[in-house]
Amino acid sequence: MPSFTPPPPAAPADPKDLLAAVVRTAVPYIVSYVAAVLVKHGFEFNQDQINAAVVPVGGSVYYFFVRILEQYFPKAGWLLGVAKTPVYPERSV
Repeated sequence: MPSFTPPPPAAPADPKDLLAAVVRTAVPYIVSYVAAVLVKHGFEFNQDQINAAVVPVGGSVYYFFVRILEQYFPKAGWLLGVAKTPVYPERSV
């Protein structure tokens, strides 16, 4: 049986792009965590319920809307922590 070796994952070519990718991934989760803490102080939810629902959904929704906004207003990228969209090298197949 032939073995299958998956291609390596695409990685940013420049360390600055890697940093931009990490920051743009982390900021929505930080924002949704802050939102979860604020919701906790106004509603009767325990921390486990908030984390299970608000953090992943809130972070994803926040990221989605910022990416759409960024298409029309490139400076809106700062809402993800870095205005520059990471550039990834093309992979050879």
